[in-house]
This record gives sequence, C-alpha cells and structure tokens, in this order.
Amino acid sequence: MYEQRRNERVNSMFGRVLAAELMKTKRSLVWVLVLIGPLLTSLQMMGIDPSNQVDGMNEWETLYTFSVLLYAMLFLPLLTGVLSAFVCRFEHLNGGWKQVLALPVSRSHVYLAKLLVVAGLLGATQSVFLLLILLVGVVKGIDVPIPWDFLLRGIAGGWIAALPLAALQMWVSAIWRSFGAPLALNVVLTLPAVLIANSETFGPFYPWAQPLLAMSPQEGDAMFNVSLETLFIVMIGGFLTALIGGWWTFVRRDVTA
Repeated sequence: MYEQRRNERVNSMFGRVLAAELMKTKRSLVWVLVLIGPLLTSLQMMGIDPSNQVDGMNEWETLYTFSVLLYAMLFLPLLTGVLSAFVCRFEHLNGGWKQVLALPVSRSHVYLAKLLVVAGLLGATQSVFLLLILLVGVVKGIDVPIPWDFLLRGIAGGWIAALPLAALQMWVSAIWRSFGAPLALNVVLTLPAVLIANSETFGPFYPWAQPLLAMSPQEGDAMFNVSLETLFIVMIGGFLTALIGGWWTFVRRDVTA
C-alpha cells in the first residue's frame, strides 16, 4: 500500500511538472517553429512532378521521396536543436535555472519533462509533414491509392531517428547558459550531414544524418527504413546514452549555475 501511494505521488508530481512545461509552450511561438519546416518543404513539393516516377514507385511515393531529401537532411535536424534550446530558453533568462532547481521538485522530472515535450513537438512536426504531403498530392490530382505503409514507415522512422539527436541537443542546451551556442553548434554539425549521409561506414553513426537515412525509402524488409542493427544499436543505444548522460549531468549541476 505504501509503495502504491508513493508511486501515485511520484506520478502526480511528474504530471504537474509536465503540465507546467506544456503551459510554457502555449505561451510561446514554438508552434510556429513546428510548422516552418513542413510548410517550407510543401513549397518545394509544389514544384515536383509526381508523374516523373522513380522506378518501382507510384506518384505518392515519388512525391514523398523527393520531398524528404531537403526536409530530413536540413529542416528536421535543425528543428530538433531549435526545439531543445527553446524549451530551455525560459530558464536561461533572468536566472531561471536557479529558481527551477531550487523548487521542491525532482530534477529528474524537470529534465525528462522537457525532453518529452521536445519529442512530442517533433511528433507533431512529422504529422504536419505527412498531412502536407497528402494535401499537395490531392492538389496535384494524384488518384492512385495512398501507400500508407510506405508513408507511415518513413514518418515514424524519421521521428525515432530524431530522438537521439533530441536527447543530445537537450544535454547541451540544459548545461550551457547561452541560448545561441547550442543552436550554432547544431547548425555547424548539420551541414556535414549532407556528405556523411552518403557514407555507408559513417552515415548510420552520425546523429545529424540519421533522420535522412531513416526517412529515405529502402529496399528489403528494413524496419523504419533502417536495419535492425542500426535501429537498436545506433539509434536506441544512442538515445539511451545521450539521455542518461544528459540526465546525470543535469541532476548533479550546481543550483547556483
């Protein structure tokens, strides 16, 4: 009975911390950031001619394949860093971290709630991207059946591939006092992903290239467009490593920092 009540209190406390983080996003322009990447990509989609089909792909698959190149190579990695820095922005202003870390709340709850908000925002971004693909396809008059398995596998794969990058960016954003420094670092590390993604040796291990690899259509029975080794060892393993490292650093930081 005691253990059950203790778990209920812990869950209730985490729920309040998460609700507080969500309230912060409602009062900010973060939802505009969620829309920017997909909307800019939709402008590119309008210039794509789905009738010029890639071998073995229908018009929907062709539209998705050409659209995902710019979106997953540039917008999604950049947005991951922006969102991670943005959810920590309130605490970076006017000594906010001192106030938050001095409150009678678990530091673990604060850190995990912020990361969960970023993951949710990335999921919303992926959903908007999918909706815009469908909208542009309708505008262009594509009348073949929608390949839901093809599209959802790529959308889900991109979200999963962005999580290790989100955990890594959250680690940096939470410990650096500067709001702009994590953003600058993210931009610098995103640009080489264009070249590294083409390397079979280094591409799967470079976090900024993983969204492109996961969202790009692959032949065979790869799960989420990546091999099982890449999914479990690189992506999930990388996420857990960055999560634990960031959490451990955060809970041990000086309250006056």
